[in-house]
Amino acid sequence: MDSEYSDSCDMYWGTLGTVRPYSNFYPDRDVMEIVTALENKDTVTLLRILTNRNNAQRQVIAQVFQELTHKDIITALKKALSGDLELLLLELLMPPVEYEAYRLQEAMVGLGTDEETLAEILSTRSGKQLQSISAAYKEKVPLLWFEPRTCFIYEWNSFLYGLLQIVQPYLMSTLLVLILRFKNLVGIGMASSLQ
Repeated sequence: MDSEYSDSCDMYWGTLGTVRPYSNFYPDRDVMEIVTALENKDTVTLLRILTNRNNAQRQVIAQVFQELTHKDIITALKKALSGDLELLLLELLMPPVEYEAYRLQEAMVGLGTDEETLAEILSTRSGKQLQSISAAYKEKVPLLWFEPRTCFIYEWNSFLYGLLQIVQPYLMSTLLVLILRFKNLVGIGMASSLQ
């Protein structure tokens, strides 16, 4: 490797794509900046703070926001923002298990099925993680995001939920094959099945 490149590079092996804990983390200060940014609709400040903190720190920020303002940070963001930025910041504030449940639900709603997302989540998580995701899916998704568009979509979601209940890590590849075969067999994703 070129020594000039390695000397100028601040990357460390095994850390690409991760958000490290912010070293100067003061949640009270972050919350006060967020409150001001929400009042002024200062999206740059919101992005700077929430994208430079890891998930555990964002959860602390949400808790401190509630304690200091007696308001929910999610509600405050929804009130001040809209569109893709709102969605991004709401997703950043989700606990990891809740976010995975949300991604599963999003992968199965509407026309077609996002097999890549399903395969990624179902094949890379341990049995214990899948049980946690399954519990979050059952608890949160129907309440927060699930809008039954047809009886068939609801049945598909119920089918997947049932599979997640019984799956073991060593059965993951078999499960993925079954899901894809079931999808093709019953025609999930075809516009005619949603009408």
